[in-house]
Amino acid sequence: MNKSSQFSRFFMIVALLAVIAITIVASPESKPQHGQERRQLQSLDPRSVEEKWPELVGMSGKDVKAQLEADNPSLDIQLVLEDTPMTMDYRTDRVRVMVNDKGMVVTAPRVG
Repeated sequence: MNKSSQFSRFFMIVALLAVIAITIVASPESKPQHGQERRQLQSLDPRSVEEKWPELVGMSGKDVKAQLEADNPSLDIQLVLEDTPMTMDYRTDRVRVMVNDKGMVVTAPRVG
């Protein structure tokens, strides 16, 4: 087998693998079915959303989460027990609500 035919065979195998990968990614089974869509979060314009809510300190975490979700449906609102380790990445579509062991908000929820 000469080098030209080896290269052609290699190229055909790579092309075939690419077609198989695209087919798998585009298959209907890999997409959420109607009613099972995951909430799609979008990056927000920081000017369009408050960044901090100090007036919510002392309220029930569940109430705060419900209020923030109603006011800003595109935000990912997370209830987090105070002193819990978490990632330090900054996301404009996330608000962490820090609560104590009684479920009460202990620090002002903020975007990030």
